[in-house]
Amino acid sequence: MSFSSDVKNELLAQKNSNTCCNAAELSAILHTAGSINISHEGLCAEISTDNVRFAGRILFLFKKLFNINAQIVSQKKSTLDKRLFYKILACPDAEQILSELGIISLDKDNHRQIAQGIDKYITEQNCCKKSYLKGAFLAGGSITVPSEKESGYNLSLYFSGGKMAEDIAKLLEHFNIKAKTAQRKNSYV
Repeated sequence: MSFSSDVKNELLAQKNSNTCCNAAELSAILHTAGSINISHEGLCAEISTDNVRFAGRILFLFKKLFNINAQIVSQKKSTLDKRLFYKILACPDAEQILSELGIISLDKDNHRQIAQGIDKYITEQNCCKKSYLKGAFLAGGSITVPSEKESGYNLSLYFSGGKMAEDIAKLLEHFNIKAKTAQRKNSYV
């Protein structure tokens, strides 16, 4: 197992008892690794992962926060790849869930829009800031151990939008962690 996997498993073993922290964590997961689809039931929130413990955590958060049993579908990524891939779907009341988590909002013309950055109300308290960073790391992060030539760990978080990367850098700076952002192909780090 990699160092990143070990750190993620340690984080997955930690449970938040605060509703606000659970909401911040799920918001970060959806904002980082989620997608929004339209089905016959309306909007659906979807998250894909190859980590069964992470999939279980996402199911737990949907149940704890919104009392819904999100669907989970497991499948192989390809015929050559033996690993299972998990897709979590939350369709009932997804629009309300996404709105409460600061993922979507209404613009001045009452059209739905996806929030480009972090909703400030989701991360008002320090505990929620930490939970948001936890969710972002679990959903799209990696960490490497320094080699003999380097000092310090290297934490990377991946996002589809630049505003999200900037907001995460500000959260890290709140905890005195210096962060830089960069664009790499179609993503931001």
